[in-house]
Amino acid sequence: MPRTVLIVDDDTEHCASIRRIVLNLGYSAVCVSSGADALSRMTDTNASAIDAIILDLIMPDLDGMAVLDRMRKARLSIPVIIQTTSAAIDCVESAIRAGASDFIVKPVGRERLCMVLENSLQRKSLEQELDFARRKLLFLNDIEDFLEINPSLKNNRSQYEKAACSDYPILIYGRRGVGKAMFAGALHGSSARRGKRFVSIDCKTTGFRSGISSIVEQFQFQRVAEGGTLFFRNVDCLSNSDQILLQNFLLEQGSSLSSRIKQQYRIMSSITGSAINAVKFGKLREDLFYKLSIFPITIPPFCIRPQDIEPSAIRITARLSAEMDLYIRSIGSDTIELLKSHPWHGNARELERAIFQAITICSGDRLKIDDFSMLPDANNASVRPRSDAIASDLVDLGSRSPNGEDLAFQNGMLGLLGHGGELRTLEQLEAMVLKFAFEHYGGCIAEIARYLGIGRSTLYRKLRLAGIIQPPEISTFRIEQAA
Repeated sequence: MPRTVLIVDDDTEHCASIRRIVLNLGYSAVCVSSGADALSRMTDTNASAIDAIILDLIMPDLDGMAVLDRMRKARLSIPVIIQTTSAAIDCVESAIRAGASDFIVKPVGRERLCMVLENSLQRKSLEQELDFARRKLLFLNDIEDFLEINPSLKNNRSQYEKAACSDYPILIYGRRGVGKAMFAGALHGSSARRGKRFVSIDCKTTGFRSGISSIVEQFQFQRVAEGGTLFFRNVDCLSNSDQILLQNFLLEQGSSLSSRIKQQYRIMSSITGSAINAVKFGKLREDLFYKLSIFPITIPPFCIRPQDIEPSAIRITARLSAEMDLYIRSIGSDTIELLKSHPWHGNARELERAIFQAITICSGDRLKIDDFSMLPDANNASVRPRSDAIASDLVDLGSRSPNGEDLAFQNGMLGLLGHGGELRTLEQLEAMVLKFAFEHYGGCIAEIARYLGIGRSTLYRKLRLAGIIQPPEISTFRIEQAA
């Protein structure tokens, strides 16, 4: 979705001229003829958010300086570009002091307006990222911060707020890279424990006992973390003995269903994938699962919320370009469509890696499609629509080439019909799915079993029957895993 620019000018002809340039630059434009209408549009919660404002200084009812003053009092932090005439250029300094980010002189050219808009939006993104980092350091990030870069989840706001207000343990599900740790921090920042320490323990790299011991040494755990939040990441990666220790720890801290017991620490945890499968396959103790998942919350992957890719990409680009001391002003609209069309199996983590690579090879101040050559769709003449990207996980009724040749897979879709138009057997379809999963997850048996929802022994048997792997390979794999 293109960013929205609000144009405020009582001169209808000039307003229409600015609007044409803004639309030609790939933005969405909204025009109003007075300062009062502009303030009303900025505060309209039912309309799309305003990303930048082009504001005329001289208007009959409420001039530009008055609009800037009211925006400051209402704490509306939207980039404002002042437009004025050459005769009134002296007023620009006062407008900049009042909060305007830049100015243009009538009549304005396309190049000047393009540069000013991109600079103002880039500066705003950097300010937001710096503010986000500062709030994170002080344990003040809240649900609003999380929803700002994940707007598709705003419908779940009430559920998140209830979770933040409660003291019950929260278990967060989601694929790798969806932002489970960020979401846990946002819940902490929206709770009564806001400002207290948020301590994260990665159970994948350290056991429960050593994790707690390191916290005691580093943070004087009993004093500093008291009243804060403990977040156990990848809790299903704990050994059985460490899971028992964690359960005993929860009992000692009074983490129970009884509301009469005031918890010393807020407990949150996360699991990659499905917790039900983790319990089913023995990775998570059932009694610990019930203890942790009193308030379960799922964070969906990028493939079903493509509208969140653009704000995430803008935020990541602003941060990385600042860290790398490079000047990246914007991302092209066609590049955004490319990013939306990619499935992003690694979600925000994969997106960040792709943007990092794109910035390193970018030759200008704008990220283009050519900079994302690591993405398969970047080499296509036209970007595949997002609907096709989602459909790559679905089933197609028939997949045959123009000359009638049978195709098992075409554009990532499974064909139900074989050569001659006959329906494939379930055995054939199962073999095709197994082969696709084996190649897609690089032969990782644990990942394949998890996402197909079957046991490892069953998966091994099916892979042998389908001729995908041989018995000696299974033996070797088990030895390597055990090592």
